[in-house]
Amino acid sequence: MRRALWSLLFVSPTVAPSVFGQQIITEVTRNLEKRDGYFPLYWDATRGRLLLEIPRVGEEFLYLPSLPTGVGSEPLGLDRGLIGQIQLAQFNRVGPKVLLVIKNTRFRAVRGENAALVRSVEESFPASTFAAFDVIAEERGRALVDATAFFLTDVMDVRGTLRRGNAGAYQLDRERSSIHLLRTKAFPENTEIEASLTFTTDAPSGEIDRHAPDGRAFTVRQHHSLVKLPGPGFRPRRFNTRAGVSGVSFYDFSKGYDEPYESGYIRRHRLVKRNPGAAVSDPVRPIVYYLDPGIQEPYRTAFKQGLAWWTLTFQAAGFSNAFRVE
Repeated sequence: MRRALWSLLFVSPTVAPSVFGQQIITEVTRNLEKRDGYFPLYWDATRGRLLLEIPRVGEEFLYLPSLPTGVGSEPLGLDRGLIGQIQLAQFNRVGPKVLLVIKNTRFRAVRGENAALVRSVEESFPASTFAAFDVIAEERGRALVDATAFFLTDVMDVRGTLRRGNAGAYQLDRERSSIHLLRTKAFPENTEIEASLTFTTDAPSGEIDRHAPDGRAFTVRQHHSLVKLPGPGFRPRRFNTRAGVSGVSFYDFSKGYDEPYESGYIRRHRLVKRNPGAAVSDPVRPIVYYLDPGIQEPYRTAFKQGLAWWTLTFQAAGFSNAFRVE
């Protein structure tokens, strides 16, 4: 009995310490390469795994997929730099798993006075559970998951685009796919993961054959951005088709019977004066656009000069040094 108690009290040095049967993050990741940031990343080179630390379960963030490299075919539209649909997401802990849930923002009850109405709208339309991860370690409310399989999925739906464009029935080959570490980084307000994905077929289409070395297998990269939501204080502006810019549309079921259910907000930058009382003031945070370094002259200078004209527009609106092109 005394030996049994000693074996329960002491852990073998070859086994990572655990809390209630679960391994501790600091021990599991001790010898791994860490990329610290909004969602910390750990690269396990020995096993080819990318581990994701989730420090804030249940916190909403922005999820944005994109296509850093293209197929080269204009009709297919799978171009370099293609941006997918930005989504409101959160990680939810359910027992030994963490679920990545995409929230449904197309149907809302904006006026939240009636809690029952808000709940009824939430329960009437589905969310999308994008992925499920097994928790392999945890510590002080933080969870560590192996996210490799998820980041190697076809989130930009390249297969579906090819099928709809009659460009062949391709399959994702995970054996020939991998995490692209050069573009996988973490920052204080965003975490960026990129993957190199290979698609294969026994019957390549002429469109892919014309743009790939071998149409039976082509490789593109897909990117995942996990971005922290901005802080409070932004006031949305109602969308109107006469504004000349695009908007975000949704259905608002908290409106009255004499109001249209379809609503929308204008897409706009969050520009705030540093000195609110001044007629003209620098912004708290300027708008910065970046030119692709691959743009050659004379286009490069022309683009920069043309975009610089916007500075005059912002000055007329009361902002100095509000718009930059770098």
